Amino acid sequence: PKCQCPERFSLKDPSDEYGDCMPNFEMQTCRPENKKSTDVDRYELIVLERTNFPYGDYEKYTNYDEKSCRNACLTDCFCAAVVFGTQCWKKRFPLSYGQIAPLGTNDG
Repeated sequence: PKCQCPERFSLKDPSDEYGDCMPNFEMQTCRPENKKSTDVDRYELIVLERTNFPYGDYEKYTNYDEKSCRNACLTDCFCAAVVFGTQCWKKRFPLSYGQIAPLGTNDG
């Protein structure tokens, strides 16, 4: 398998192609001094089609549309990503063992 960092991430150690990926942006934090009432407007979610981080689940929602799923993450300072398919799954850092599903897979 070929390993690579998701969009807006880069290898912590460029000489280790199987190493950790680090964000190239300011991450949301839960510190009170960094919390703003407009966090939904301060951050954005990048769509990674057919991608899942199977070991980062911490909260599941059913009967959520994509917009509700996105907002659930953007208003939660612990949320690093969401996977939206038949259900909405919040993911936490570190985002480990990311996987891209084969074409034709539509959940995740």
